[in-house]
Amino acid sequence: MAFFRAGFSVGYLDIEAGKREGKSHINLLKDGVRFFLIIFKIGTLYSPLKIFLPISGVLSLLGMGYYLYTYLLLRSFTNMSALLFTSAIIVFLIGLVSEQVTTLVYKDSE
Repeated sequence: MAFFRAGFSVGYLDIEAGKREGKSHINLLKDGVRFFLIIFKIGTLYSPLKIFLPISGVLSLLGMGYYLYTYLLLRSFTNMSALLFTSAIIVFLIGLVSEQVTTLVYKDSE
């Protein structure tokens, strides 16, 4: 990932691997959570906006959906809609700042 982000070309080589023997010792729940955390850390380290933008979009859609629901039902804008919209904006801005910091860190490493 670091080589891709720094703009280096990466080559791939085929390897010979022996047939697996025995049973897997992977626990789906424990190892799945660890794997998800590793992917999240790598994603936020190299391209944070790809993580924060979808979260912001989901919060924005939830806010819009809840607003439409309460507007049609109560004819009002509720605190929950405002909270969801504000959360979407804050998450997006955190992602934007993280992206800028990441860009500066990799710009200096070149």
